[in-house]
Amino acid sequence: METFFGKCDVSNRVITTTDLSFAFPAQMPILPGHTLVCPKRIVEKFEELTPDEIQSLFLLVSEIKVALRKEFGATGFNIAWNEGVIAGQSEPHLHIHIVPRKPEDKGIAEYEPRKFLYRPGERAITPDEELEAVAQGLACYFSNNPGFSSELKIVTVDSPEHAVLKQPTEPIEENEFSLARKIAEKLFQALTPYLPAAGLAAPQIGISKSVFIYSFDRDPKNLEVVINPTFAPLKTSKIEGWEACFSIILSNGTWKIANISRYESIKATYFNLDGGKTTKILEGFAARAFQHEYDHLQGIQNIEREDAIVKTFDTKEELLHYLQAVKNEDAVQSKKPSNLTDEASEK
Repeated sequence: METFFGKCDVSNRVITTTDLSFAFPAQMPILPGHTLVCPKRIVEKFEELTPDEIQSLFLLVSEIKVALRKEFGATGFNIAWNEGVIAGQSEPHLHIHIVPRKPEDKGIAEYEPRKFLYRPGERAITPDEELEAVAQGLACYFSNNPGFSSELKIVTVDSPEHAVLKQPTEPIEENEFSLARKIAEKLFQALTPYLPAAGLAAPQIGISKSVFIYSFDRDPKNLEVVINPTFAPLKTSKIEGWEACFSIILSNGTWKIANISRYESIKATYFNLDGGKTTKILEGFAARAFQHEYDHLQGIQNIEREDAIVKTFDTKEELLHYLQAVKNEDAVQSKKPSNLTDEASEK
């Protein structure tokens, strides 16, 4: 999805978005971490904003401050906006400056940052790669702290955050099960509009942690939270099946699915939300769904697997029609997992 600041496409350096606003690093920063928060709708003056847009902007300002404290060690902030050419507004798209401050900081150029913020002046343009690095650093903070109010959307292969889909995830540490619960809540929230569904993994909501939810038969009541999973095949035999991935089919015009050969029967071991270690035997569709979500935790998308046979459709309607037949075939393979162990240990 493209994001514009005025007529400038800033999609490659968006830090985070909500339904009505977004944030990105300033191209000519007063200090490292200098961030702009803007409404998605292009307006020039504050009074043109709706009440909902005002609320969205200032909630996002508050969240960016938290991220800047963590990532840049900020102990204070200059927060302001310029309105009108006479006040130094260079772009007719309202934007709020957030400049992180700390003791004895200096501007990138030779001037006092607090004075400069309220007057026009010259400053150097920061290279794109540096701005992208700033954006990625702050974006990672948002990804690993999912309690923020930013709009929750499934990350697609054409979205600004797509890099998270190709990165191996980090495990949930022993002291992070409260974080795992928050991630699980976000996964259920993101998946709800698409139910019934087989599952969703944390990278697909922009969080690089080893958590996913899956259902052995696509029934929402059977969705289960899986943390730090591993698995081992119980048989050498494999079964083929067509698989769709939300991160692919929800992108703009990428109507692709993949036929993947996966182990027919596996022993899966993982932790639940209470920190209990669980081991189950998964067969048929349950095994395939588990392995599909496990791939996401390894940074693997199904259409990019070496053994994938990719099928492309001309329209979304053709894709959905085909997927209905796939779901009918999967239902025949659905079998409830059998528990081997379920060791409860509170974390």
